[in-house]
Amino acid sequence: MLREIVNKKSPAGIPSVLKLETQNMQYADILDEFDLKYEYDEPYLQVGESNTEGWILDISIMFFDISYVLKKLVPVLKKEHIPFKVAIDQETAIQLYSATYGYEQLGKIICIYPISEKQAQELATTIIEFTSGLRGAAIPTDAYLGGTLYTRYGNQINIPFKYPKGGKWPFAGIKKPQKNRRILNGSYLKIDMLKSDIKGNVYLGINIKNWWKFKFELCVIKEGKKDMYFDPSGRTVKDRIAFQYRIQTKLQSHVPVASIIDHFDQDDNAYLVMEYINGIQLQQYRGELSQCRCWWDLNLEIQLKILGYLQQIITIIDLLHKMGYIHRDITPVNFLIQKSGEIRMIDLELCYSKVDFKEDPPFNFGTPGFMSPEQVKTNDPTIKEDIFAIGALMITLIPGLHPTRFSTKSLNTLSERIKFFTKDDYIGNLIATCLNSDPNKRPTLTEVQNDVQKYITFLTKHRTPPVESIENPIPSTYIQRHIHAYCSGKLANSLGLWYSPNVDKPTYVANRSAVCEINSGWYRGIAGVQYVLCLLKENGYDTSLLKKEIEAGWDWLQMEYLDQPSRISPGLYHGSYGLAVSLAIGIRTGSIIHGEKVLGYIHALLSQTTKELSLGKGIAGLGLTTMFVGNYLDTSFKNKILEYCSNEIISRQQKDGSWNFPKEGSPSQTRSYTGFSWGAAGIIFFLCEYYHYSKNVRVKESAIKGMDWLITTSFRVGERIEWPMHPKSKTTDYFLDLGNTGIILCLLKAYERFKISRFIELAEASLEAFPKYIISEQLSLGSGLPGIGLTYLHAYRLTQKSIWHDRAKHICQVILNTYAEEEDGDSIKWYTINSSMPSADFLAGNAGIDYFLLHYEKPHLLNESFIL
Repeated sequence: MLREIVNKKSPAGIPSVLKLETQNMQYADILDEFDLKYEYDEPYLQVGESNTEGWILDISIMFFDISYVLKKLVPVLKKEHIPFKVAIDQETAIQLYSATYGYEQLGKIICIYPISEKQAQELATTIIEFTSGLRGAAIPTDAYLGGTLYTRYGNQINIPFKYPKGGKWPFAGIKKPQKNRRILNGSYLKIDMLKSDIKGNVYLGINIKNWWKFKFELCVIKEGKKDMYFDPSGRTVKDRIAFQYRIQTKLQSHVPVASIIDHFDQDDNAYLVMEYINGIQLQQYRGELSQCRCWWDLNLEIQLKILGYLQQIITIIDLLHKMGYIHRDITPVNFLIQKSGEIRMIDLELCYSKVDFKEDPPFNFGTPGFMSPEQVKTNDPTIKEDIFAIGALMITLIPGLHPTRFSTKSLNTLSERIKFFTKDDYIGNLIATCLNSDPNKRPTLTEVQNDVQKYITFLTKHRTPPVESIENPIPSTYIQRHIHAYCSGKLANSLGLWYSPNVDKPTYVANRSAVCEINSGWYRGIAGVQYVLCLLKENGYDTSLLKKEIEAGWDWLQMEYLDQPSRISPGLYHGSYGLAVSLAIGIRTGSIIHGEKVLGYIHALLSQTTKELSLGKGIAGLGLTTMFVGNYLDTSFKNKILEYCSNEIISRQQKDGSWNFPKEGSPSQTRSYTGFSWGAAGIIFFLCEYYHYSKNVRVKESAIKGMDWLITTSFRVGERIEWPMHPKSKTTDYFLDLGNTGIILCLLKAYERFKISRFIELAEASLEAFPKYIISEQLSLGSGLPGIGLTYLHAYRLTQKSIWHDRAKHICQVILNTYAEEEDGDSIKWYTINSSMPSADFLAGNAGIDYFLLHYEKPHLLNESFIL
C-alpha cells in the first residue's frame, strides 16, 4: 500500500473498511444464515465463481421483496452449488433499480450463473413460480421469461436483447423472447428517439392509423416502462402517464399544450401519444440568441424577445392557476417556441389539480433547481411552487445559467450574484424574492407579471452600455472554502475516494450524470485530483482537512494499478503517464516519500509505450510527461524516451504537415484531427517544448510545418476565426480539448519558443473574436471557461496587453459568482459539466477550477506549469 510511502500512517485498507460497513447489512446477514462464503464485488456480494460464457438468469425485484426471494432461492442455489451474486444492501438495490450503476445494470438485483442450459431451464421454472405476482422493472439487456425473471447470454451488452450469434434459445418451453416493436398498438410507427430515460423513452413517430387514406402525421410517443419509479404510495411511471392523459385531455382546449391523440398499454409498458409540435425548445433557442454572451452584452432586441417569451409563460401559468391547476415542472425544456413565436407546453406529468383528478399525495420528483423546498418534501402543492419555479426559469432566461449554479440560502447574496450577470438590481431582487424558501414571502403571479413589465419598460427607456467591473477578484478565500468540499459526500464516497461521472460507457439514459465510478485518471479521476491538491499545498493552501481522502486515494491507486501495472494502459489523460505526473508532484511536495519504490513505479509507468500520437493518450503525452518527471529518471532513460517520441512523431508527419489519427468510431480508418487533446495541436505543443529542451533543428522544423498546416485549416465565420475538428468537417468547438482554445494555446506556445510573429498575431486575432463578456454553463478546464481563462492568462504573460488579463478577470468573476454552497455553509462546489452532479476531477471537474483560480492569483506559476 502507498500508506507505507505516505508520510503519515493511513487507516486500514479499503477492503476491510468495506467489510466493516456492510457486515451487518441485510443481505450479507441472509448469506451468513446459510453459511455461504462471499466476496465484495461492488455493487454485489459474489457467491462462487461466475461463469459468464453461458445463459445468465437475472431477477428484478423491488427492494422490499429481496429478503423473501433470497430466503426461497438460496437453499436451491446452495444445494446445486450454483454461483450467484446479490446487491450488497438495500441502498445498493435501490441504486441498481434507478440505474445509478448504469442503464445496462438496471434491475439486476440478483444474478445467477447456471452451470448448464438444462440447469438454467429448471431453475427458471422454479424462480418464475415463486416470483409470480411480485413486481420488478424490465431489465433492458435481457429477455423476459416470466414472474420477475429475465435472461441474457454471457456479459454481452445489447439494448434491446439480441440472440448470441449462432446461439440457440434454451427456454422455448417457457417463453419466446419479445421482439422490439417499431409499430405500437397497430397505429404508431417509431422513427426516432427524441429522449432516452430509464423511466421510459420519448419517440418521434408517424401516425399510420389512416394509412389507407394516405394520411400520415408526425406524433410524439411518450413511454412509461413497466414498474419504474415506484413512489411511497406504490405508484409507478405508468400511473403518471395515465394521469397526464386525463389532465392533458381536459386542458388541451383551454391552454396551449400538446393535444393528446391516444393512450394505451402494450408489453406491460404504457404509452401516451401526442401531437408533434414543430418548434424549438426554449432552452436551446435562448442559447442560440445569446451565443455565449452575458445578458448585459446582448442587444435590446434580443433581451426583449427573451423577456417576451417569459411573459407568455407567466400568462399560461396564470391561466392554469385560474382553472385550479398547478404546473410543478416549469423548466425551459418543457416549453416549445413555434415558428409563429407562440409558446406551447409539452409536459404536464407533474401537474396537480385542486379541483379534479386529484392525486393524493402529489407525484414526487421534479427538476433540481426548479423545485421549491416544499415540493422537494412533497408537501401539499400550492401555486407558490410555481412562483419559485418561475424565479428559477428567470435565472435560465436572463443570466442564462442553470439555477443550481446559485445558492438560495442568502437572498441578499443571490441578488448580488445575479446583479453581476445583469448589471441591474431590480431583476435580481425579483428573482431572489421568487426563490424565497418561505412560500408566504414569495410574490403573487400578478406581481411577478407586473414587475417583468416594469423591467421591460426600464430597459426600453433607460438601457445604458455595461460598465466593466474595476474590482479585482480575490480567489484565495474561495479556493480554501472549496478545499473543504473534497471531503463531502457530493464529491467523495464513504471511503474518501473521489467520484467521476461515467461518460465513456454508454448509459442509454437522459440523466447520464447519475452514473458514477471511481477512476484512476489524470483527466477524470483520482490522479488528477491529487495533482491539483499537491499544487495547492505547495502554494500555501491548507489541505490537512483532506488527510483521509488524500491517503485513501494514494492507497487505492497503488492497490488497483501501481502494484498491478498490467491493468492500466499507456496515456496521459486516462493511463499510466498521468499517474507518473501525479507521483512526481507528490514527491516534490512531500505528500509521498521520495524512495526507490516510488521511483520504480514512475519508471514502470513510463515504460509502457504506444503507437498513438496524441497528447491525451499517445506519444506526445509520453514526451511531455517525461520532461515533467525528468528529475526522477535516469538521464539515459529519459533521453531515450524523448528521442523515441520525437523520432516517431517526425517520421509519421504527412507531407502537408498533418498527422493521421484513428478515426473516432472506426479505428481502422484515419483522420487528420486538429485539436489539442487528440490532434495535431497537442503534438505541436510537445515539439515546441522538446525543442526548448533539446535545440534539435529537426524538431523545430516539424513543429513549424505542423503549425502552418493547422493555420491552413482555419476559416472565418463573420469576425470569428474557427478551426474544424478535421479538414473534412465544419464542426467547431470553443474549448480547450477539441476546439479553438486548444489550438490558440498551441499558437501561443509556438510563438514563445520560436518568436515567429504570425503565430502570436493569429492567436490574438482568434482570441479577440471570442465574446468579450463570455458566459457558459461549461465550467470544466477541458471543455469550459477555465480553459479559455488560462489561455487568456498565457496571452497576457507573453504580450503584457491588459485586454487579456481583463478577459481572464471576467471569467474569474463568472466562476466566483456561480458556486453552490454545501449544507454546512462553509464549503462550496461547482457544477462543471452538468447541473445535477459535481465531480472532483481535474480536466472535467472541480479541481480544474481550483487550477485556474490558483494561476489567476499567482500568474508566475504559468512559467513553470505542466502543459497548461
